[in-house]
Amino acid sequence: MQFISDPSLPGHGRITGVFFNRNQSICAITSAFHLLINPPARASYGGQRLRYRVALYHPPETKPFAVFDQLRYPVNDVAFHPTEPTAAIATGSYDGGWMFDGELIVWNSETGQHSTVIGPIPEVVRCVFSSDGSHIIAFVRPWTEESPEHLDDPFDSFYEVLASYEAEIFEGVFNKESIAQQISAQHPKSSADMASDSRLPVRVEDPEDAVRRAFKLETIRTRPAVWDVAWLDIDRIGLVHDDCQLEVLGPDGTTKQEIRGTSYGSEILKAEQFLVHAVLIKESAEGWLERLGSQILKYDGSTLTEKVFFEGDFAFSISRDGRILGRRSRGYEDKTGQLDVLGTSDLDRWSRHDFGHYDVFNHFLRVDGSPYLFSLQGTPPGSHERKYLCTIGPDGSLNRLWPVSPDRSHHAMDCAGAYVADSHGESLILSGRYHNPNPSRAYSGFICRRGLETGKEIWCHQTRANATAIKSIPSRDIIVVTFLNGEIAAIESTSGKILQWSEFRPDGQLSVIFSFDVSDQKIVIGTMDGRVGIIPIKDFMTSGMN
Repeated sequence: MQFISDPSLPGHGRITGVFFNRNQSICAITSAFHLLINPPARASYGGQRLRYRVALYHPPETKPFAVFDQLRYPVNDVAFHPTEPTAAIATGSYDGGWMFDGELIVWNSETGQHSTVIGPIPEVVRCVFSSDGSHIIAFVRPWTEESPEHLDDPFDSFYEVLASYEAEIFEGVFNKESIAQQISAQHPKSSADMASDSRLPVRVEDPEDAVRRAFKLETIRTRPAVWDVAWLDIDRIGLVHDDCQLEVLGPDGTTKQEIRGTSYGSEILKAEQFLVHAVLIKESAEGWLERLGSQILKYDGSTLTEKVFFEGDFAFSISRDGRILGRRSRGYEDKTGQLDVLGTSDLDRWSRHDFGHYDVFNHFLRVDGSPYLFSLQGTPPGSHERKYLCTIGPDGSLNRLWPVSPDRSHHAMDCAGAYVADSHGESLILSGRYHNPNPSRAYSGFICRRGLETGKEIWCHQTRANATAIKSIPSRDIIVVTFLNGEIAAIESTSGKILQWSEFRPDGQLSVIFSFDVSDQKIVIGTMDGRVGIIPIKDFMTSGMN
């Protein structure tokens, strides 16, 4: 694996905090990773392992010596034990409706052991070890925004709680005095009270500036998650992310072009000239970014030109002969009821259609470069259950083929696909997850090959996470698929034999490939943490992508 374009500190999502030990020899950097939510008419979360990360460094060394990923909530604070290689991690957030959820975690960076310090706890906003290391002092929010009732401002009310730090803490021995008892016995403090508490170190106000100074960097290079990536030609790679409409790199990682505007790139569609699906945004009076709709821009090798605009959240796919299908997320008012669009790569002719209910989890299916345009349709068409694979003709006629789910007792969600044609005939490689209304049940998913006309299963494998992208390499009889849990697989297209199935761990840290593109010789990838890399296919088949 050769990364050709990296952020200053690879392996991080959006940097959310920087924390130092007492003598400034250790730096903890916290970050939050993007969810796979682009194009806007797609959302895929099933099986994702990485959401939040704490990485420890000895600045100015830019490779972390320890990384902790077992976090359910955003990280608010990190405190270091005065004598042991242990950190306390304060996590939590407001659930958006009523509760403040959180955890207080201890982590030994040498052994990798970790444990929650106390049982049920609301959001933990600050933490610090006592001077002798025997206790952790934490400040937590109320349990809910309505308890206790006398609070004037639950968002500026904090309770000080004490947890003993003992050797057995990594064996799951919780603090003996419950959090509820401690909270109920005191009056809340304000954020001003905490700011004047000499036990708490001063917060770093500008994390990126603190990183720049600690690691002696002139500038901080960052890039959001790479939503899509494509070979433009043998000397140029195109990628789209939240910071631009299109970024063009050379094979050595040199930025050849970065096109910005009032929209951000979401998908790259391969036609005679490349097309970019960009999401048009505006800033509201309150400072929020609002999505206005979808642009289709044509790239002529030097400029992007808007050719068409559609209101609403769309996901697009393109056939081999340049026909384009756009499916719009439902929930929008439209007098005609025709929210989907069909067009051609010249972008001059578009027609409106209704191909059935569409929502971001149930009906996404992007299959590019096929002789057909594919879509999913529930039965009845207004449903998202009992979905069928369909092809769509140039005139908008819909041909229903076969039920999507290999297990007829469950309907499939979060699908991704790729077209193949070989000795087995025309087929679709299809990956998805089985819906289970009980969220406590373990993830259950599949990737299979099924005959296009009959739906007959040729091979099938179980999966542990949603597929982010699937590509076929016909000249090598290979299917390459990447997953939200950081796994990547190469599967023999005809037989279903697994040639490679491993975790993607560049530099020893788990990462997730959101997008990739293949040529006959090389794979180019874009990751959830903004990295771009290239690997020869022959090397991937022998050593994976680590």
